[in-house]
Amino acid sequence: MTIKFTARSAAVLLLGLAAACGRKSANYRDTTAAGSIAPDTNMPAAAPMAALPPGVILTVASKAGTGLFLADGSGRALYVLDATPKDTSEWKPVSGATAPTSTDTSIKAGMIGTTTGPSGMQATYGGKPLYYYADDKAAGDVKGENKKESGATGHLLHPDGTMVGGKPNAMNGKHKM
Repeated sequence: MTIKFTARSAAVLLLGLAAACGRKSANYRDTTAAGSIAPDTNMPAAAPMAALPPGVILTVASKAGTGLFLADGSGRALYVLDATPKDTSEWKPVSGATAPTSTDTSIKAGMIGTTTGPSGMQATYGGKPLYYYADDKAAGDVKGENKKESGATGHLLHPDGTMVGGKPNAMNGKHKM
């Protein structure tokens, strides 16, 4: 059985634990010698809490003929779609369970965000949900660019939020290498 922790469920758990700490538990008994509390030997050990997965780290990658595009911390291309995919077998939502981050100065912090999608919290850039393309197997693969799968066409994003292959932007189209 897999348990998925979200930021909300972790907060609820922590609030519940904080409330419980303020009450005297039936699983503890007072000792008479010093007035301290000793644990009941019949109390089961608490299970360790699962750590939240780290948020996707956004970075910028480049490829000859494609130019600069958004990628994750391992160099895997990130895409936006022109429509909601009929299924996510080819277009995998980028998890936003933990907020995306970036230390790359080309990435605009104000454009990083999350949204609630069909699969839960999803990372966004410029308000657009981000996806991986299933056939991109290695860092630098961009097989999903302009690829139509499951009723949606994928597009790479430049760091300024415009789509690769789209209209020139404020940088006057100077994205090509």
